[in-house]
Amino acid sequence: MPIPTRQAPPVARPRIADEIAQMLEEMIISGALPPGTPLTDEGLAERFGASRTPVREALNLLSAQGFVITVPQRGTTVSPVEPTLFRDAIQVYHSLFALALAEATPLLTVEDAKRLTRTRDTHLANVEAGQASLRHNDISDAFYGVYFDRYNNRVLDQIRARVSPQLRRAFIVFGGRIEACAAESQTIFRELIDASLRGDADAAVEALERHTALILTALAVEETSPTHHTEGS
Repeated sequence: MPIPTRQAPPVARPRIADEIAQMLEEMIISGALPPGTPLTDEGLAERFGASRTPVREALNLLSAQGFVITVPQRGTTVSPVEPTLFRDAIQVYHSLFALALAEATPLLTVEDAKRLTRTRDTHLANVEAGQASLRHNDISDAFYGVYFDRYNNRVLDQIRARVSPQLRRAFIVFGGRIEACAAESQTIFRELIDASLRGDADAAVEALERHTALILTALAVEETSPTHHTEGS
């Protein structure tokens, strides 16, 4: 068999700026770079072994996503995480999920049902397991991902990709407030899964609405952020 002489098209490689932005985003979300941390072109270029041009591009990307703030003459710092950000991210994400939940429930496959049952019986089996799953973001793929994958709406997925990182970051900062209602939260999620497995989309969405209200109530207990400073402090 003759060897093909036509070369295959080159495999696309991520831009250096995108790679730097992704690494910085993960460091900000995890708290390795806490709010207020200064970020300089020189320091980041040395840290990542890159020139200053892709570093600036990366910071511009993170600024557009709300992870950093750049002030002329003062430089760039990691943005604060306020309770309002958590509230807004939850409301948007749950609106997206309500749509996916309603549309996907009648379409769930046998394999989807198995994934949801495993989630109900493992991640949501007890409070400790659920909290550990949330801290490691396991439940996002094991639970939410089933409905988003089955709905398969590309525009919705693009919006979700923009909201999810901010929600993850806010949860790490304010997750302690949610732990007080973790048991009730997991009970509602189990009800949601059971309803969707019965094919009852209305009951599943109603459970989601109760869960959203529960989380927002827990978040409203304290309206000041750990990073907030009052005037004169």
